[in-house]
Amino acid sequence: MPLSPGGLSLIDASVCFHCQRTLEGSTFSVSFHTATDDVALPLCRSCQELRQAGQLPVELLLQQWLYGLGDREDVDPFQDTLVSLACLGCGSQLGALTTVAAGVAPLVLTELRRMPDGSTVVPCPTCRRTNVLESRFGQLVAVRLW
Repeated sequence: MPLSPGGLSLIDASVCFHCQRTLEGSTFSVSFHTATDDVALPLCRSCQELRQAGQLPVELLLQQWLYGLGDREDVDPFQDTLVSLACLGCGSQLGALTTVAAGVAPLVLTELRRMPDGSTVVPCPTCRRTNVLESRFGQLVAVRLW
């Protein structure tokens, strides 16, 4: 578990995982799942604004988390990791998994549109802000707001 310079757990603390400033009431986070853990990395409003503008990629946060765990190898940060697809504007879930056959659970996104650059845009069902999604190592992740 990543620790602050003072030895506090950054995941459970009231500081931003990325910049280590106080959260000041921010409820934003990046959530992901590994084979053994469900992780939520809290983000302050400033860092979330960077994510909303596409300037703080989720890959960097995953690499920072792996580095904090002591993994100093140059590995794919998405290897064995599933990032939760959440709105960058309000944090609510953007899609739902639905089972159509045994062992198959595709992601269902309403009002999904494919853009000429290969990205996908989807409005959040809660706040109606439009999220730009891109494929990162075989999974869709929210990369910025449009």
